[in-house]
Amino acid sequence: MTSDLLQAASQNRLLVDVGNSRIKWCLQSPEGELFDYASASYPDKSLYYLLGDHWSKLEKPELVAVATVSGALVQSRINEWCTENWDMPPRFVYSEAESLGVRNGFDNPERLGTDRWAALVAARSVTQRDSIVIDCGTATTIDILMGSGLFVGGAIFPGVELMRSNLASGTARLGLGPASTNSRPGTNTDECIALGCEQSALGAVTRIVSLFSDQLGSDPEILLTGGAAQKIKPVISGRLKLLPDLVLRGVGLLLGCQQFDETTPEKTMTTKIT
Repeated sequence: MTSDLLQAASQNRLLVDVGNSRIKWCLQSPEGELFDYASASYPDKSLYYLLGDHWSKLEKPELVAVATVSGALVQSRINEWCTENWDMPPRFVYSEAESLGVRNGFDNPERLGTDRWAALVAARSVTQRDSIVIDCGTATTIDILMGSGLFVGGAIFPGVELMRSNLASGTARLGLGPASTNSRPGTNTDECIALGCEQSALGAVTRIVSLFSDQLGSDPEILLTGGAAQKIKPVISGRLKLLPDLVLRGVGLLLGCQQFDETTPEKTMTTKIT
């Protein structure tokens, strides 16, 4: 273990959101303020060494709280790094039937992705109105949270880059060329794929938001987060709030109300696709 990392812990907490392709983190002060946001892509590099590149520069936090949807191996690597370098296992937040005024309407509440649960809990702290929570990452999730605190359910579909990569890998002669933001008809295969995937994602968002708004019978707040949020933002009308740190906010909130068994972190694992 590195002696300078195993120093007395600061009072700040490290909040972590591990998606399917990126890991995001920030610090939380004792007063609850979030600061020092950072992120990195991890599929092309061992996660353990990537954490060393970034987290070894941080002062040892009071504790580490993680929402992850990326599988047991990724969870194990985070646990390994924190234990070896900071002498503390991370705490993995989890989905449950009810927390902080939010009731989970999933058939099996524990199977809801922890990032979605964290976003819903954070959304409840932002607004008491009927709301639609959109998280645009590798996959896009759109969830209904009623003003009463009931999470009704939602929808999942591939994000733009996942559409493009699946199209390239699932066809014989279509490669994965550079993305394009042109709205005109494509004049080569790469432009056609980029336009089709981007407009498919935008169309899905607008259609599902309209469908959910009709089902709510109200003018809901729309809370938008995720790496592709800026691409989605122009097609959304109504009461829109762009909240890039929504999941991390939720991790911080769940940290204060959940019980953790630090010796068996794998039991809190859930997946993105449920």
